[in-house]
Amino acid sequence: MTLNARDAMPQGGQLIIETANKTFDADYVKYNSGATVRDFVMISIGESGLGMSMVNSFVKQSGGHMNIYSESSVGSTFSIYLPRADVGEAAKTTDAKASSELPRGDETVLLVDDETALLEVGVTRLNILAERTDIDIVFSDVVMPGQVDGF
Repeated sequence: MTLNARDAMPQGGQLIIETANKTFDADYVKYNSGATVRDFVMISIGESGLGMSMVNSFVKQSGGHMNIYSESSVGSTFSIYLPRADVGEAAKTTDAKASSELPRGDETVLLVDDETALLEVGVTRLNILAERTDIDIVFSDVVMPGQVDGF
């Protein structure tokens, strides 16, 4: 998001990132198509020139919801709501990881991105992954030209 902000606001601007726990109730869902009644983690991104349309498909695929508020000459705020994990569920996952070593192999990793700056960031992150054994997730570009995507 910060890289997108940098590219979208070459003359400078303002980027505000806020997080909070939120619960959608029946009244909220009634007036917000696509929302479901449940607990969420909200990530709110306010800016004065950033486009976040690529995030919408990630949010939907994750079972989340997104609201966008925009004012001409002021900027936009994107509020992303991702389903919050149950504490018991997170504890079980942590216990399982602690009790067994993750499988290792000698696979080859192909890093693909259509933007050179993001590709360089990805290479740096992959080098970090090669040095560490406690990494559980890797992020990939999901919006690329033509028929190619990261899903």
